[in-house]
Amino acid sequence: MTHRRHTTRPRHADARAEDLEHKPLWRGAIERYRCFVSATGWREFKAEGKNEGKKTMSLRAHATVVAMAWLAACSSGSSEPPLPAPSGGASGMSAAGASSAAGGSSGSAAQAGAAGGSGGAAAVAGSAGVAGTPNAGGGAGAGGASAGAGGAGACPAGSTQLSPWPGKAEVRTLDREDAFERDLSGLTYEAPGVLWATDNLSAKLFRLLKSGGSYAPDTSKDWASGKRLHYPNGKGTPDAEGVTFAATSAAGVYVCAERDADDSSVSRPSVLRYDVTAAGATLTATHEWNLTALLPEVDANAGLEAITWAADSLLTAHHFFDESKARAYVPSDYGEHGAGLFLVGVEETGKVYAFALNHESGAATLVASLSTPLGGVMGLELDRDTGRLWATCDDTCDNQSAVLGIDDALGRFVLERRFTHPGGLPDSNNEGIALAPDAECSGGVKPFFWTDDADADGFSVREGSLACGCL
Repeated sequence: MTHRRHTTRPRHADARAEDLEHKPLWRGAIERYRCFVSATGWREFKAEGKNEGKKTMSLRAHATVVAMAWLAACSSGSSEPPLPAPSGGASGMSAAGASSAAGGSSGSAAQAGAAGGSGGAAAVAGSAGVAGTPNAGGGAGAGGASAGAGGAGACPAGSTQLSPWPGKAEVRTLDREDAFERDLSGLTYEAPGVLWATDNLSAKLFRLLKSGGSYAPDTSKDWASGKRLHYPNGKGTPDAEGVTFAATSAAGVYVCAERDADDSSVSRPSVLRYDVTAAGATLTATHEWNLTALLPEVDANAGLEAITWAADSLLTAHHFFDESKARAYVPSDYGEHGAGLFLVGVEETGKVYAFALNHESGAATLVASLSTPLGGVMGLELDRDTGRLWATCDDTCDNQSAVLGIDDALGRFVLERRFTHPGGLPDSNNEGIALAPDAECSGGVKPFFWTDDADADGFSVREGSLACGCL
């Protein structure tokens, strides 16, 4: 008896409306990248001859690559993505072309998908994330797929539903009782063992140093009681809600304020730069960028609450989309803006806004706006190792956190994960957040910090833990 060889039928790239939310090939895409592509008809190829199996795979893989290229182009605003040629399997050229249309991080993972239809398609679907490794054949495509979900490494896509905190439940206090007033608001971490914090009631900036298992104010160079902050004219009381620095604090520490407490009924959302190497117990801002005209009108006490900084190298690597230019972000468009953009969180809108701040002219340009699922943004910190943006709300939203990553195909920060607060963190007015770098990972976790504006039980600074790697 002659046995007929069984050939596994490859999956169709065809998409029907009733199947989009159920088929693995399409359901992730339809959830995140929706568009309408007009067409006069469709074709299905039939290969004939003794090499039928090989040719069928080639043509179907080609159809998948073309479809995904169109899908990525719709999501990125392009009207005519390059259509790859169906030759020699889903060739490296085909996969690379689709990756380019999708705005892939480097394209290298897709370009290396030289053979095997599944590898090429995977490279397109993954938008060729930076962690994609150029291997032979379809292996590179798989690498692109795993890395491309949010541009933050080879992590599987996580749920955007509210999930338990990705670390230990335990949280401990770091400051001595009643060490601070009630309004310690902003926080950021500078390795090794340095925290910067702002008190918005007294308009003070603190430099906190690690000592044993706790943090305490630096006692040198007039930092012991914090340094009083003023506007560039040497006057006023900035309602200092958030704090960050660019590459290093030596190049300046930046504070966001929602108003001048001396005129508290008037909204004055500003970013202020301070030279923290200056002597004395007071600091006068070297710059003020008043963002009133560039932000939605909000209540005077519901404006800028948080600030963080994103390096140009991160943004350009993931094709960050410049909404003011309607194209990919180009740092040279913004002259003396430094080496990155400043992201500020607004309490009333629950949104984050990215600005280029010109240090020569004093001008500010709104480059992009980011939505979060939070009722208000009180804390903001970019993980400089992974490129993930952490946004938190206080007890108004049960101290929830949202994690956003730059989607390489869109060039925008998109929601990746949402978390409840750890069990040991009081559901108090936690406004500032900071996280340690991956270099401080131990036992699979690294430190995560909060400042409590309400000073619950007499303590304002707390430390918990965050899982290292994928969340």
